[in-house]
Amino acid sequence: MAEAERLSAGASQEIWALTAIADGTDIPLILRRPPESGQEDDLASSMLTGKQVEIELQRTLHDLGINVPEVIAELDDEDGVGMAFIMERLPGVAVPQKILGDDSYADARSALVQQMADSLARVHNVSTAALPPLPLLTAADQLARFRAIVDGCDLHHSGLEVAFSWLDARQPTESTATLVHGDFRLGNVIVDHSGLSGIIDWELAHIGDPMSDLGWLCMRSWRFSRPELPAAGLGCRAWKPWGAVRRICQSRQCRRRRRARTFLGSLRQRPLGGDLPPPGAPVPRRFPRRQPHRARGDRTSPRRGPEALRSGEIDWHRIDIQAHVRKCVEENLLVSNPRWLR
Repeated sequence: MAEAERLSAGASQEIWALTAIADGTDIPLILRRPPESGQEDDLASSMLTGKQVEIELQRTLHDLGINVPEVIAELDDEDGVGMAFIMERLPGVAVPQKILGDDSYADARSALVQQMADSLARVHNVSTAALPPLPLLTAADQLARFRAIVDGCDLHHSGLEVAFSWLDARQPTESTATLVHGDFRLGNVIVDHSGLSGIIDWELAHIGDPMSDLGWLCMRSWRFSRPELPAAGLGCRAWKPWGAVRRICQSRQCRRRRRARTFLGSLRQRPLGGDLPPPGAPVPRRFPRRQPHRARGDRTSPRRGPEALRSGEIDWHRIDIQAHVRKCVEENLLVSNPRWLR
C-alpha cells in the first residue's frame, strides 16, 4: 500500500482513498468503513440495508453491466478496520459544487441528465429475483419511518406537521415495486469530464416505488447553486439550452419587480395632519414631475440639492417619509407573505 487519504465525503461512512502497488503499477482504490467510533446513530442505522447486503448488491449490479464500482475485497473486525470493503476508484469527482460550477465540467453537465436517466432506468429494470434480500418499503412505510425519525429527534415544528399531513393525503394508491437506490442525487454519482462515471453509496437501496429516486434527484436541497433547474440543478422538465433558461428566469424576476413597483407605487402618503383628500381629488405624485430637458446654460432649470431644499422647490421631508413607509410595507409583506410578488 503506497498511500491512504481520508476523504471529506461520506455522511454515514468513512471514505478512504487508497493507492495499492502491484507489479510496479499504481491501483487506485476506495475503502468504505463504519465510523471510527464503531457505533452508528440508531436512527441512521435503522435505514441502512447492512454492509453485507450492500456488498452483494454492488457486485450483482456490476456483473449486470451497470456502472457501479467493482468490489475488490471484503474486510471484517479481524482486519482491524471493522466491517468494511474495498472497491475500485472510478475516475472523476462526486463534489456537487465542483460539478455544477467548474468550467472544465461544462461538457459533462450538458450530457449528465440524459446519462443519469439512462442509468437509473437500467437500475429500475433489474429483476428483483437476481438481487440479494432487500426490504420492501411502500410510501406509507417511508412516511412512517420519517415520522419515527422526527419523533426520535424530538422535533416539534408546525412546518413538519403540515408536510406530513400533505404527504399522508397524497400517498400513491398503486405503484410498481422495483430496485430503488434510495438517495439518487449529485454527491452519490461520480462524474468525470465526459459525464457520468458511476453510481455509488447503495446503503439505502430497497424495493419500492421508482418515482422516489426521481423525487430525491429533483429536490430543491440537492440543486445547490442552481435552484431554478429542477433536475439536480442541471436541467428542466422540458429541456432547454442554459441560455434560454437564464433568459426565462430573468424575465420572471423582471415581472416580479414590476409587480412590486406597481404595488408600492400605489401607496400614497396620508397628510401628516387633518382629513384625507375628498373622493375624486387628484392624488399628489410621489416624486416631483420630471421637467423637460433644458440646455446647460439655461439658468431657469429646476435646482437640486441644498439650494432647492432651502427654496422649497422639493419637499424632501415628504419624500423621505414616503420612502420609509414603502420600505416598511415591503419588509412586512415579505416576512408575512413572501408569495405576494409571484
